[in-house]
Amino acid sequence: MKVLVATSTQQGKRDTDHFHCTEGELVWMAPLCPDGRGGGGCSCRTTFNGMATGGATTTVAVVEIPALTRRMFAQAFWSGHGPECTCPVSELDIDNLLATARRWPEGAVLERNGRRLQLRGYLPADAGVRVGG
Repeated sequence: MKVLVATSTQQGKRDTDHFHCTEGELVWMAPLCPDGRGGGGCSCRTTFNGMATGGATTTVAVVEIPALTRRMFAQAFWSGHGPECTCPVSELDIDNLLATARRWPEGAVLERNGRRLQLRGYLPADAGVRVGG
């Protein structure tokens, strides 16, 4: 299964780049806040959130994890959204994340601009991104 994972590869190309996740950690995209939707300076426009650490990163990689199932991915997603979480998320968000990963070639490094993802580059052939941190 193709998924998006945190990567420090391609960091530093933008002044706003940051990496506060674990390399290879599964990520999700938090919904845009009102400021982010309006094109404001909120970091939600450019960040992905780690499912395990809750940290943020501006770059992710598309990787194939053959043993990962949708059910396992959903468990990782929901583990970061406890009862106190007020994020407006649903099972549809899980399907959208997986569909997004399927649209890109393995090894692509992506960045976020609001709801749109764009290619920033590719993992080096010898990158060896360790999945799961």
